[in-house]
Amino acid sequence: MKYRKSRQKNMYLHDTPLENLFIGEYLAKAPGDYIKVYLMERMYAEMDQCQDVDLIGKQLNLETKDVEQANKYWSDKGLIIIKEGEIIFKELKSMMFGFEEADDMAQDNEDSPLVDKGLAKVFEAIESNWGQMLDGSKMQEVSSWVKDYNADYDLIIRAIVYCKERSKENINYLRSVVIGWLDAGCSSKEDVEKYLADRDQRYYQYRKIFNEIGLPGNPGEAHKAIMDRWFDDWHFNMDRIMEACKKATGIANPNLNYVNAILETWAKEAESQ
Repeated sequence: MKYRKSRQKNMYLHDTPLENLFIGEYLAKAPGDYIKVYLMERMYAEMDQCQDVDLIGKQLNLETKDVEQANKYWSDKGLIIIKEGEIIFKELKSMMFGFEEADDMAQDNEDSPLVDKGLAKVFEAIESNWGQMLDGSKMQEVSSWVKDYNADYDLIIRAIVYCKERSKENINYLRSVVIGWLDAGCSSKEDVEKYLADRDQRYYQYRKIFNEIGLPGNPGEAHKAIMDRWFDDWHFNMDRIMEACKKATGIANPNLNYVNAILETWAKEAESQ
């Protein structure tokens, strides 16, 4: 049994739906005549009616070339696909969340961040974790991390969660986290988990050194750089560093520079042997 709903053929008895994405992202920037062309043609598309650009121009008091320029504008923006004798209007929400099938429309604009299934998961992660949707410019920026830096989708999603855990739910902090992890040599979510575990271990070591010497407060970046040298450049283990710290506690004002001098001497002695 086939089911069918009766439908009035008079277009003026119907409504033309318009995504809020179009209003928010394109309305303010597009020339007024181009918006008129988009809306008029969208109305005909919703009714599956054919119409030539000459009549569209007459209805809008525009030259035919103006209609054609408007269509090129929307095509360049990725909102429509112009084929021989046909204009296809894209559904922005479907493209954003990756629901559009890999048909002719997706293939004609496969590099668009709105079509990429991996990016769709990233945008969904932002919405579910941050409770917000990115505007078009920020979506383009996120897509540039994949294109320009070869950032893994799961790595970006892990960064989104990382930002939420620190109540830093904004694109600038997300960028710094993603780029920082990439600069640290992380290329996957698994690399990130190991990197964070190592960082947690290193921070524990910083605190242990500070407590041993009796230094107040938290280690600053300069302090961390000094202590990192002991582990990464001179390859001392924690027991050897604690031994140097105990020596420092015997002076009037224990400090990292004193410990650093002791360890530097030991490092040079080891090299000379």
